[in-house]
Amino acid sequence: MARAPAASIAHTSLGIAPHKEPEVAVAHLGISIDYGGLGLEALPRGAVEEILRAYPRLEMKQELRRALCGVVERKPHTAAGNFLSDFGRRHVPGFQPFDASALLEGAPFES
Repeated sequence: MARAPAASIAHTSLGIAPHKEPEVAVAHLGISIDYGGLGLEALPRGAVEEILRAYPRLEMKQELRRALCGVVERKPHTAAGNFLSDFGRRHVPGFQPFDASALLEGAPFES
């Protein structure tokens, strides 16, 4: 199975994308605006309204939450150390995020 090039996944790592290829940095900016409105104030108000008319969000918040929680439900181990654990804690009953501190404290050694 071929691995995805690093540039195709770097947009999800805060602090990394702005230092990657221009395409990654621009994708990161667009995704940040679309996902959480981060940077929205930099766009002209009329442009935002025009974009949303051309590309309606189609219940993006609900559908993305459903998809991300589905990942946490099916593969909870994939939520360790990333934003998926936030969705698990808020929306997946019984989800227990990985706790590195508890692992250390529970290690079978005296010191």
